[in-house]
Amino acid sequence: MVSDPGQVGVESDPGQLGLVSDPGQLGTVSDPGQLGTVSDPGQLGTVSDPGQLGTVSDPRQLGVVSDPGQLGTVSDPGQLGTVSDPGQLGTVSDPRQLGVVADPGQLGTVSDPGQLGTVSDPGQLGTVCEHHPP
Repeated sequence: MVSDPGQVGVESDPGQLGLVSDPGQLGTVSDPGQLGTVSDPGQLGTVSDPGQLGTVSDPRQLGVVSDPGQLGTVSDPGQLGTVSDPGQLGTVSDPRQLGVVADPGQLGTVSDPGQLGTVSDPGQLGTVCEHHPP
């Protein structure tokens, strides 16, 4: 199922049984994998899931979210955040603003609940958490 309730959206689903939706405007959403769920309810967001069985969502604006791995869950509920999980089975989340979070390893859990934080876990089985209280 591919739907674009917005304007001037570009959607493609070269995979199988993928769900791709772009309720925003000028969004580019692609799911070249299989059984992937990709959604971009914001504006001008670029969301891609080249892996398999990945769930990628960008509910905000101007977010760049990518999950080139497998079975990864990547979410960026903030604004202008760049989140990437090139590994496998990684959980990466940036619920704040302007955070850069990357997990090039495997089975890593990386979270940045603060602001303007840069968190990276290039290793394996690492747990990295950075929290800035308000």
